[in-house]
Amino acid sequence: MRRLGASRVFEYTSATAVADIASAVAGESVAGIFAVGTGSAEKAVAIAAATGTKRVMMASPPVSFESIPRRPGLSVKFLRVMARLVASNAVLQARCARHGIRARFVWGSTLMNNEVGPMLWERFLPGALAEGRYLALPEPQVVGSGLEQLQPALDLLRAGVSARKLVVTL
Repeated sequence: MRRLGASRVFEYTSATAVADIASAVAGESVAGIFAVGTGSAEKAVAIAAATGTKRVMMASPPVSFESIPRRPGLSVKFLRVMARLVASNAVLQARCARHGIRARFVWGSTLMNNEVGPMLWERFLPGALAEGRYLALPEPQVVGSGLEQLQPALDLLRAGVSARKLVVTL
């Protein structure tokens, strides 16, 4: 991360991550916090509350969808996950309201339907990569080759990875 220009790096799984980050930016103006990854919104809101930040952007839902069966129709597991999603969102929004924080979801799919997607993927990124102004990091970690390696790669991803890009070659 330092190679990308980060002046400070924190381990998100640390029990003191929220306090460490809040302490590191104490006295500085923080425009907003961007939460990426299931469960990151709660920590982002805690950091916002501790620093007086008023905006949190969330790119991931507060609960995991991995236990939902991959078949059409309703199931008990689907209903439980949706109930947890609604409940956790309600609790999160109540916590935000208590601290005057505005938390909103960012939907990446909107890039398909507006001018930002082509500007980013067609006009900016190819040239920036070619000129070295943008780095495709972290370096890939090849898990294996072939479709049979997809499950081991997903298992590794679910076990938790930090600052790594997992790749299965075909």
